[in-house]
Amino acid sequence: MGVLSELEPKDVFRFFEEISMIPRGSGNMAGISEYVRKECEKAGAFVRTDEALNVIAVMPATEGYENASPVMLQGHMDMVAEKTPDSNHDFKKDPLTLTVDGDWIKADRTTLGADDGVAVAYMLALLNDRTTGHPRLECIFTTDEETGMDGAEAIDLSGLKAKLLLNMDNEAEGVFTVSCAGGSRFEGVLPVKRTMRRGVVTRITVESKKGGHSGTEIKYDRPNTNVVAGELIADLQEKDASFGLVSIDGGLMDNAITTKTEILAVTDAPLSLSEEEARFQSEFESTDDTVTIRTEVLSEQGEKAVMTKESLDDLLFVFLVSPNGAVTYNHKIKGLVETSLNRGILITEQDRFVFRTSVRSSVTTRKERLLDRLKLIVKRAGGTSRVEGNYPGWAYKEKSEFRDRAVSLWNRMYPEKPAGIEAIHAGLECGLLLEKKPDLDILSIGPDAWYIHTPKEQVSVSSVARVYEFIKKLLEETNS
Repeated sequence: MGVLSELEPKDVFRFFEEISMIPRGSGNMAGISEYVRKECEKAGAFVRTDEALNVIAVMPATEGYENASPVMLQGHMDMVAEKTPDSNHDFKKDPLTLTVDGDWIKADRTTLGADDGVAVAYMLALLNDRTTGHPRLECIFTTDEETGMDGAEAIDLSGLKAKLLLNMDNEAEGVFTVSCAGGSRFEGVLPVKRTMRRGVVTRITVESKKGGHSGTEIKYDRPNTNVVAGELIADLQEKDASFGLVSIDGGLMDNAITTKTEILAVTDAPLSLSEEEARFQSEFESTDDTVTIRTEVLSEQGEKAVMTKESLDDLLFVFLVSPNGAVTYNHKIKGLVETSLNRGILITEQDRFVFRTSVRSSVTTRKERLLDRLKLIVKRAGGTSRVEGNYPGWAYKEKSEFRDRAVSLWNRMYPEKPAGIEAIHAGLECGLLLEKKPDLDILSIGPDAWYIHTPKEQVSVSSVARVYEFIKKLLEETNS
């Protein structure tokens, strides 16, 4: 018996638990793609896959729905692979350990993958449902959304007939998303020269508690430990001429606000950073997070190859001149971030330093200007850069019969929680799919899921059930 076997709707939670047993972090798509393909075929759908391992499954209309408008359902198969510092979970081979805590499903010290595993489970359950009438269903299972939407960019939608798209990559029940930002991944690489230094070898660990999704939580100004660590290094270099940097490393995903960064340094004397910790805690006291700084002496007389002063100066130039967080806000929608960036990953190698940043904007020209700014900063520091994973935004559609019908249905089914309409700063695959089929009328929905992209991620059991019942009813009413 599975952990979720007693939960309703049974098929949804059965499929969610089964895909949770398959490692499916971004870039590790073969297993989950093959599983989805087989399950779609078992359900009786017409299935095709592509080189990007996307799966497209078409289920013919049920009796009486032959003339109803086909509906495209879409979600992504990959998940953000994040874990707590004390977790030994190996995302390449280990299944997730699921738990149920009241109304919430969680994972043991790792991300849960409800983003977007619930959408996968919804589609598989719908394909196996023999009681709900529905039009022709075109189920789109995409790959590698979390690292640049590579699957959606590569997918071929030719031959599909739907003009209505229900994206299910949303984390707020009853809130209908109608627009999203576009984005890119920026990578900067700086050359590193080294010199030998003997002294006290110290590991400095900078941590915060909450982190979060760099699209939805960037507006809260939570501490990104990669940014804090860079500022800390600048302070230490200015205060102590003997400070030598060996490495600075942090983050696993460019679209997750980093919560742990490690610095390896060599100094003449042991470091005491209580004053610096207090200063950073004071800076972030108005946010819903905090910063801790720990030191661990690895050797009192060790020898390490530290960065030369010139290399360290170049690194700090990039750190201190490059922006991070919300850059501009939308003046028409209160509280909506328009343009942002997140310094998600730092990697120090022997002869080079790499940093990766997620850049987002709902205004394409502002995104491009921000990318140009980063390129120029890195170039001035003697480095190189590249931009990958460029995806378009999804513009708000003034008139949408699909949206009006969905909102009306939701309010009839759940009058105690009226539907809301929102534009988001996070990125969705809708923009890429719209480029391929410009006649699509799109809506994005999903159940309540909190703390996505963090090891605290959780999804509401009752919300999953309510949204599923809504989707089935929406499909049934396409014939009316």
